[in-house]
Amino acid sequence: MLAENAAALRWRGLVFPIEYRHPPVRWVIRGGGAPGGSRLYSTSRQRGRLLVHEAQLKAAHGDWNGAVQSHLDGVRLGVDIPHGAPLLGALVGTSCEAIARHEMEKHVEHLSAEQIRATVRRMEELAAKRASFDDVVKEEKRLMQAATPQRTGWDKVAGLIADMTVLRAIFNNTVNSSKWIFRRNETNHALLMVAFALRAFRAERGRYPQTLTELAPGYLKKAPADPFALDGPLRYKRVGENYLLYSIGPDGKDDGGKPIDDPKRASRRNASSRYQVIDNSLGDIVAGINK
Repeated sequence: MLAENAAALRWRGLVFPIEYRHPPVRWVIRGGGAPGGSRLYSTSRQRGRLLVHEAQLKAAHGDWNGAVQSHLDGVRLGVDIPHGAPLLGALVGTSCEAIARHEMEKHVEHLSAEQIRATVRRMEELAAKRASFDDVVKEEKRLMQAATPQRTGWDKVAGLIADMTVLRAIFNNTVNSSKWIFRRNETNHALLMVAFALRAFRAERGRYPQTLTELAPGYLKKAPADPFALDGPLRYKRVGENYLLYSIGPDGKDDGGKPIDDPKRASRRNASSRYQVIDNSLGDIVAGINK
């Protein structure tokens, strides 16, 4: 599969050296035949899947660091897409990030401490490049304005008011339902990044740190903020020879590391779905348990 798609994978060398910017929203309105339409998003998903396959192939040949770098290329793809994009494009970006991170943890287990530190540095750089949710909302407003029908004649004023009322309701619902998805994506990235830094710390020092501040600056520039908290970093504490690392989650309440767990969401096919994080979940997002 990779040999057949070698040309498709060469886009990294052309695109990554430059700063990506989503096509103007007026192109998105035109649909799949335009550079900024649905074709752009389907191409991004295809590239993300190819990078996962590339990582799997490298891992199968024992190139664990190469596999991790392919996964990080997938994260980079997801980080790039939301720049200048409306909400749909930004959600595609968060999906690409999640796909890329899914198998990365098991590959990192085979890396040296130095390789893990390099991985963490790249993850920090990617997190710093992520478009803000406020910027995405601004692009969504532009999209909604561009999508408003142009009316003429006597019904222009009344029609425009009706259009804007409907669009405003749609806009508010879309923004509210999307905001927590962005926070969850940022949280999952931060938790995985800190878990990698903790792994490198223990590999070199034979123990986990007492606080996350011990990780800076050798393993992290600084402890990342908890996206679901008003302020402060992710929560961390030692538990015997291990540790507990978590975010307070979408309910905004610190439950002391009690993971989100809803048995009603479990199924025969996927028993772990009980730990899935949704917008009204109660409990904390615990590293290694919740996604």
